[in-house]
Amino acid sequence: MNLFKQRFFSNSVWIIFEKLINIFGLIFVTSGVAKYIGPDNFGKLNIALYFFSIFQVIAIWGSDTIGIKLIAKFPKRGYKFLKQFLSFKIFSFIIIASAINLYFYYEYDSLTMVYSLAVTLSSFIYVVDNFVIYNEANLNSKYNVVTNVIGLFFALVTRFYISHNELNPVLLSIPIIIQSLVPFIIRAFIFRRSSAVSSICSEYLSFRFLRYGLYSGFGLLISSLSILVYINVSRVFVSKFTDLQSLGIYSVAITLGTTWVFVTNAFVTSLTPKIFTSSDTEKFNVSSHLTRGILLLGVIYFLLFYFFGKSVVNLLYGEKYIQCYPLVLILIVSSIFSSMGSAFARLIYSYNGYSFEAKKTIVTALITVILSYFFVRHYGLLGAAFSTLISEFLSLTILNYFFKKFPIFKVQIYAILNLKV
Repeated sequence: MNLFKQRFFSNSVWIIFEKLINIFGLIFVTSGVAKYIGPDNFGKLNIALYFFSIFQVIAIWGSDTIGIKLIAKFPKRGYKFLKQFLSFKIFSFIIIASAINLYFYYEYDSLTMVYSLAVTLSSFIYVVDNFVIYNEANLNSKYNVVTNVIGLFFALVTRFYISHNELNPVLLSIPIIIQSLVPFIIRAFIFRRSSAVSSICSEYLSFRFLRYGLYSGFGLLISSLSILVYINVSRVFVSKFTDLQSLGIYSVAITLGTTWVFVTNAFVTSLTPKIFTSSDTEKFNVSSHLTRGILLLGVIYFLLFYFFGKSVVNLLYGEKYIQCYPLVLILIVSSIFSSMGSAFARLIYSYNGYSFEAKKTIVTALITVILSYFFVRHYGLLGAAFSTLISEFLSLTILNYFFKKFPIFKVQIYAILNLKV
């Protein structure tokens, strides 16, 4: 047990380290790219990423979560499942990618089409990369982190070189591919040298694994899609009802508005075991303290950005992106609600409220789609930010109050106002 705890802690540290590296790349290198190519081209670069972030989830069909659980309990069976399900992922991805690229061909210009093709290849690598799942299931995330950091390093260096020397923006499609291709090649090499590959190749594969994956992964698919929809739908409507320049500005606003969340996620992750194993009274206290901590950090970040945000935007991205300043302030508040919601989701899970959380996520996604459609259409970028804010607030409060096994409303009132009701 001690060995497992040590490996679990080490695994968590590696994951947090990777998040820090990714944030550094997003803020400092991506800002240079955004400043160089301008909001319009930056919007073109991002629209394909948003589309594929949603549709690649369909191709995966929850098989990553299923694979991790199977490998953890029955290694050979888990390996067999992932290899069998790979054919479905490839087939479905080809169909989805063809439809998306056909849409981009008719709706957008040639530069957007080039970025879309680059994202297609990058997403395909992501979908077929079962090596990530093998490593996570065996608590070997260090291999994923190290390889991802190597890929990110080469991608960031390439992006910096292209933007610093003001080369053709078409060349920015290269680092998109590099960032996923390099880690995939290294992970494949490491895996081929391990003993797991022999157990996969020596086992007979049956159709029942495909059937099992389609049935078991459907619930995970719906949940994952719902989350991605209410995260990305405002960006899709921004590109539809405004223009790609506005999308570029909104993308920067989301980056700056949510960057701080990795700190609160670390707190939530660290306290999750405590939430799962505590009594009702302890859960009340832990949830209250966690809510206060998230709120305090969020308010501090809000005030810092309120006073220094314009200078930060101008320094990192340039004057063309200064319009994102008020959007960031709204999205910071939205991310506070989202972080609190993540904490209460763990609380709900501790009472086996998986079905409730899945249904709530679907309802939240539907509300977000409706709000985003009308708000973005009538109020543009401010409408997009406010629709996200309202959706996150409803998800944190009213929708959570339908959960009857724990007094979430009382926790929130006590945490924020220090009142017991």
